[in-house]
Amino acid sequence: MMDVLLLCAGFGTRMRQLTRDVPKPLLITRNERIIDRLISQLETLDTVSNIYINVSYRAQEFADWLISKELNNNITFIWEHFPFGGLKTLQNFSEIAKHKCLVIHGDLYLAPLLLAKFVTSCSQEDENYVGVHRRSAIGSRSNLIIDNKSLVLEFREGESSPLSQEVFSNSGIYLFSKKLITEKVNEFCGNNIAAHLLPKLSEQRLLRAVEVQGFRYSLETTDDIIRINSGEFTE
Repeated sequence: MMDVLLLCAGFGTRMRQLTRDVPKPLLITRNERIIDRLISQLETLDTVSNIYINVSYRAQEFADWLISKELNNNITFIWEHFPFGGLKTLQNFSEIAKHKCLVIHGDLYLAPLLLAKFVTSCSQEDENYVGVHRRSAIGSRSNLIIDNKSLVLEFREGESSPLSQEVFSNSGIYLFSKKLITEKVNEFCGNNIAAHLLPKLSEQRLLRAVEVQGFRYSLETTDDIIRINSGEFTE
């Protein structure tokens, strides 16, 4: 079994025109809220025990959303008086964690079966996994060096390249082992999963990569919403 943690506490500052009154995961794309699309995928996974959602900015909107839904899984909110950052959230979550944990950024627009294929590919119970996708190095915020056995040899966050070569980039989807969540996560310093946790796991050879199958889009600007609603991605 596994728990799921959706990271939804951010302010959505780069989309302030749309997120002034609504947190980003509750924005509607193609007649469907971003978070509803993620929840629908999670409900197809029979290994999900509980879904946890960290909230902070306009948290009451999430409460109203949940009241209006009829969902099969148990959903629990983790309230933060200010967005702590994903690593700090994981460290707080470790106090109640009972299983390995699938962690997903709450602003992702994913192909229908992407999460199911990712979880299936994470075959070793005691390993830690990061979802990756191929993209141009130009403008990429992360760059992973991976060996032929999927072991992440180097995880560079915040480093883009002027070169047009293709690189593996962080997809914002992780599966962390029960041992890491319940025993080890508090050993790491910092507040950001990508900047402070994943590079350290890579250095310790405790991180494997799984290439996600199907389209994956991180909604960061109003233009991203427009592109989704225009039908740029096919189901």
